Amino acid sequence: MEIKFDKKPTPEEIKAYCDKIAYFLSENKITISVDVNDIGVLATSSVDGIVTSQERWWLSNFNAFTPWGNFKLKSQPRFGIDNSISSHDMWRDAAMIQDQIYDYFKLDRGNPNNDNGYWSLWKRLQD
Repeated sequence: MEIKFDKKPTPEEIKAYCDKIAYFLSENKITISVDVNDIGVLATSSVDGIVTSQERWWLSNFNAFTPWGNFKLKSQPRFGIDNSISSHDMWRDAAMIQDQIYDYFKLDRGNPNNDNGYWSLWKRLQD
C-alpha cells in the first residue's frame, strides 16, 4: 500500500507552500510558517480491521503572522506536503487559515460587494 507523504518535505517544498498561502492571503498581509517534524508519524485508517490508507504526518505548528497579531492555528489544514499538492488544494488551505484568523481575532467578514480583504481570496481562486 502506498503511504501518502512518505518522504519528509524539503525546505524548498515548505517555502513554496508558505509563499503560495501568503500570495492567496496577501490582501490582508498574512503569512504563515510551518514546523516540520524530524520523524513523520505514520497515521493509518482502517475499516473493520482492514487498512484503507496510510500517510505520514510531518507538519506541526502552523503559525499565522497577521496585522492583528500572531498565533498558532488550532486546526492545521494538512499534515504533509509534496509535489502532488495542487494550487487549488493550497487555496482551500488558505481559506481554512483565513477563517481561523477571522474567528480568532473576531473580525467582520463583511460581504463580497464592499471589497473587504476577506473576500479578496475568492478573486485568487483560479491562480
